[in-house]
Amino acid sequence: RFCLWMALKDWSLIFFERLPNLDAFVMRIGLHHGPIIAGVIGAKKPHYDIWGNTVNVASRMETTGMGGRLQVVKETMDVLTLFGFTFEFRGKVFVKGKGDMDAYLLLNSPDD
Repeated sequence: RFCLWMALKDWSLIFFERLPNLDAFVMRIGLHHGPIIAGVIGAKKPHYDIWGNTVNVASRMETTGMGGRLQVVKETMDVLTLFGFTFEFRGKVFVKGKGDMDAYLLLNSPDD
């Protein structure tokens, strides 16, 4: 789990170093944890993809998220707080197929 955080940090640093003129660029991130199904699809142009409830919830956290923030559901927040991350309650967010879910925004990482 800590590796995921470090990978996100490394990716964002490289992203911002390599792309010029990002003054108007705002990123939002949705994160969830759990089982997924992964595989290669397509015959003419195969590509790797992932599916499952975990992917769907993460996607909904991103689409309902706020610019410049990382948003998670309560279950993911509970896991990440064990590693020193802190969150603030955002409120209830409607997730298609799930209904209203409690959403949390990342405040600080363990090294802040």
